[in-house]
Amino acid sequence: MIARILAAAAALAALGSIARADEDEATIEVHPTGGVARIGEDDTAQKVVVPVAGLDVAATYGVRDWLALGAELGFARTGAGRFTDVPISIGGIPAGTATLDRRANLVRASFGATVRLGVRVIPVLFVGLGPTVRIRPDGADVSTGGVPDHHAAATSIDLTATARLGLDWRINRRWVAGAWVGGTVALPIGGPSYLAAEGGLRIEHAWYPLW
Repeated sequence: MIARILAAAAALAALGSIARADEDEATIEVHPTGGVARIGEDDTAQKVVVPVAGLDVAATYGVRDWLALGAELGFARTGAGRFTDVPISIGGIPAGTATLDRRANLVRASFGATVRLGVRVIPVLFVGLGPTVRIRPDGADVSTGGVPDHHAAATSIDLTATARLGLDWRINRRWVAGAWVGGTVALPIGGPSYLAAEGGLRIEHAWYPLW
């Protein structure tokens, strides 16, 4: 009987230790991303849906058991979007309409907060805001392979807002794994629209710099 009581007390102590681990917990996490993006193009109101994939690396620090603040840096690439009946010009001379293919590479940073609502099985909500550099190679005319005016390679900066909802499993005090879904919307500064729905897996390593 005493052995059982001691075992139960040890289990409760361990659970309490895990519950307190989020405060003062520093983490590094990696999460691959995949999904779809709805993108626009210059000189047309069209929006097309393309695949998008990438990889993010994040660092956080727990300021409460349930709240961590952090930053992440990521890279993503879209598939080629095909835009039809786009008005084009060549050398400043109108040349009718064309079908254009255009893809984009994105380097993005985000600063935000992660809310964790659990101990072993952990529902997670992340909200972040930050800049994204969007690098678009030449938009090529499908029929000729040429690059019309206003569709040459371009780089623009977006202000992006990201929200993710996930479910994590704490393997032990050092490792957490999980899955998530979320979305990103851009407020473009000199570029066309961008809206993405993504999901993926994540793995996180934790340590306690103040302990």
